[in-house]
Amino acid sequence: SSSTVDGPIHPLQSIVSELARITDLKQITLSPLDNEHLAMAFRKMNDITLEDLGIQAESLGNTRHPICLTIADHPSFHVAAFVLPKKYHMTLHDHPSMAVCSKLVAGKIQLRSFTGRRNGGHIAATIALEETKTYLNNPWLLTADTGNFHELTALEDTVMLDLILPPYDDADRPCSYYRAVPLPGGAEKPVYKLKPLQGLDLAKVIVPYSAEYRGFRPTWV
Repeated sequence: SSSTVDGPIHPLQSIVSELARITDLKQITLSPLDNEHLAMAFRKMNDITLEDLGIQAESLGNTRHPICLTIADHPSFHVAAFVLPKKYHMTLHDHPSMAVCSKLVAGKIQLRSFTGRRNGGHIAATIALEETKTYLNNPWLLTADTGNFHELTALEDTVMLDLILPPYDDADRPCSYYRAVPLPGGAEKPVYKLKPLQGLDLAKVIVPYSAEYRGFRPTWV
């Protein structure tokens, strides 16, 4: 049943409980929504409000730097909320062998994701998604082989909820940053070369820093 003696189940608890039931992570990364538990968690992302995350709407304008709030850190998944100040640009980056479901809880972003194919030392990519998203939009996702590289710019002070499966792991799943360079040619779909950032360019990347999460803490035991 969806309620307990204490009242309805918190929507974050509903999401984490579904994610904790997933057993086949390999299948998840390739066709996430074929898994009933992830499909349910994906739908439930629409129910999340700022209040559920313990964030005051009026405090959003005070955020000067992008922050990451870890809601659940499980061996198989990571649930986090990102608080992004207006004009912040999240550099193009990848999610190796991972699936990520995202939903705006507040604000507005310009999003661009690429599907890339490694060709020797190069990555040739085409645009998978290029659009403006607001908190009124449904969640969206990227998989291990579709839209796996993405970048975004916050057009307003924004809060984004992410379900990341499996979590980043520096050894097996490092996060790399790129610049998309259009390749010449009259292809119907423009092709880009994704060039890994190095040196000074890499040093300029602004990554959201971890801050203490003060909202509802779901459990999965």
